[in-house]
Amino acid sequence: MKNRGFTLIELVAVVIILGIIALVTTPIVIGVLNTSKESLSSEQKLAIENGARAWGIKRLVLNDEVPSREFVTIKELQEDGAIENKILSNLNLTEDELDVAGVCIFYKDSQFVYEYARRQADCKN
Repeated sequence: MKNRGFTLIELVAVVIILGIIALVTTPIVIGVLNTSKESLSSEQKLAIENGARAWGIKRLVLNDEVPSREFVTIKELQEDGAIENKILSNLNLTEDELDVAGVCIFYKDSQFVYEYARRQADCKN
């Protein structure tokens, strides 16, 4: 009777081949995951800016005077109901940062411009 099975050399060869495949594919998979997270983060920032637009329609446009510059925090947008908590899930902001991060609003070329900023000092213009 003949024993059928794999030799030790064959098993080691397969393990080495699998290791090489893992070494080649790991950076690719990590890159795809990072790109996905960055894309999600930009989508969330856009959602925050859109929430600020809704906030701005109620607060800025209905006033008779047009402010040259305004800054609204994410916490203010949450409290006003302009954005939902699930939008903020992957932005990696702490509770303290919610009081600091927000949207810069300024009036340029006859329209309001909304830009996400980690803090008010990051506002351009």
